[in-house]
Amino acid sequence: MASMTPARKAAMLLITLDPKTSAELLAEIGPDVLTQIAAEFATLGPVDPKSRAASETVHEFMSVLSGGDAMLGRMLGGVMDAKRSSELLNRAYDIITARDPFMMLRSTEPEQLAAVLVDESPQVISMVLSELQPVKAGRILVYLSDDARKDIISCMAGAEDANLDTKKKVAATMREKLKRQSERVVSVGRDYRKEQLRKVALLLQGLRKNICDAILTSLIQKSAEVGKAVRNLMVVWEDIPRVSDRSMQEALHVMDSRQIALALVEADDAVGRKIKGNLSQRALAMLEEEIAIMPTAKPEEVEEAREVCLGALRELNENNMLTWT
Repeated sequence: MASMTPARKAAMLLITLDPKTSAELLAEIGPDVLTQIAAEFATLGPVDPKSRAASETVHEFMSVLSGGDAMLGRMLGGVMDAKRSSELLNRAYDIITARDPFMMLRSTEPEQLAAVLVDESPQVISMVLSELQPVKAGRILVYLSDDARKDIISCMAGAEDANLDTKKKVAATMREKLKRQSERVVSVGRDYRKEQLRKVALLLQGLRKNICDAILTSLIQKSAEVGKAVRNLMVVWEDIPRVSDRSMQEALHVMDSRQIALALVEADDAVGRKIKGNLSQRALAMLEEEIAIMPTAKPEEVEEAREVCLGALRELNENNMLTWT
């Protein structure tokens, strides 16, 4: 302990405490010292073998840096506002990556690393694997081709240690690729969830109203978010061509010509025909005039206009007044 810095000693203490107590201790500490503690916090190994939080320090801290809700994030939340906390964590991140550019990669699952390394050169892969524990490096090699493994091992055997700047560049590239990979996974997950909830919505759409309402009520009681999503997915933009003319006219009554023009931006021909076909000649003339003078629309404006139309159709549906062709 004698050779440890005060910041590292503080980090070792904080990791053994609950977030509330830690926040109380941190309340009087200046931001510069907090930054040093945050950096030390991320590089600690287990302090108390019985503490699960201690054994997951690196993983939790990296989660904070990428926007997650982890132990240190909760600590700082009791000391400063979100903006200051974010600034402190970013400075701590700079300290960490300057000291050890590959730290984040060491806490990443082998499958994830293999996915971002597969199209890199043997030289880059060998550099990354050289920074990992042999067991983890071996697990990554399993995901690569036989030819790639031979080239990588050859590079590892004959390569000289790269300078720090080169390591920083390679590590930064890998972190960015991991970030993009994570965003794609989240996007795919959301799409799959929406698809599943849409199936539920279509199933309910075909039931009698009293049964449909009872199921929706049960869903909302279990999860308000899921229940609302299913209710909204009972009527989506792509359903408009199937809406009866009478229901379409009811929905269009709540929209002005600009909203309709925005809603039709890049809309499918079938949707456009359904909407235009249910406007009066005067309303259609006003719409065409609006389209002619309308500047380039922002995606959020188009989405907002479509939601006005869908909101009216969903209200009709909830009141059992929406009919289909």
